[in-house]
Amino acid sequence: MRPSVLLLDIDGTLVDNTAQHIEAWREAFAAFGLEVDDEVLRRQVGKGGDLYVKAVAGEQWDERHGEAARERHGEAYKRRLTEVRPVHGVREFLDGIRKLDIRPVLATSSNPDEVAANLRVIGARPEDFLIVDSDDIETSKPAPDVFAVALERNGSSGAFSPAPGRRRNCASVARSRSFATCRRCLNTCGDSKASGRVRC
Repeated sequence: MRPSVLLLDIDGTLVDNTAQHIEAWREAFAAFGLEVDDEVLRRQVGKGGDLYVKAVAGEQWDERHGEAARERHGEAYKRRLTEVRPVHGVREFLDGIRKLDIRPVLATSSNPDEVAANLRVIGARPEDFLIVDSDDIETSKPAPDVFAVALERNGSSGAFSPAPGRRRNCASVARSRSFATCRRCLNTCGDSKASGRVRC
């Protein structure tokens, strides 16, 4: 059965911005006296800021500096937006799933301003999607809140609502697969002859 909804993250899925987030987090932590290795920062990429700071620096540090560090990260990331590029094939992928009558739903831990800025990178607008962002959830990814809210708002059961993603902390049924592969999978889901051969 072909899905009617496709849950999509933005960071690392639609836009290639992992390096920019790592640099922004490094700057944010350093601003409050904490030097963190890039690999430590990379391992937590995909978590929302509320969980990211705790995972990297601990709860006590988060209580003292977390809110200011998250604000500093947001400012630092905005300065690096000109370096962010679309993930290869993303525009064709979004056009393709719409032609299949599959609704793209963005489920992200980012704030609305950052969502809009990242969508501009791929030539899209918030109005083009149903979006659930940090303003709509209590706990960010990898907690499932954002996906649960997205499915509820779309009126979907979640029984077959794929969520392609490339980051280790993102729920994913198409991890490390290209958009072309995922699109072929979606395109053939309703084909009984092909359904046994194509997997996301």
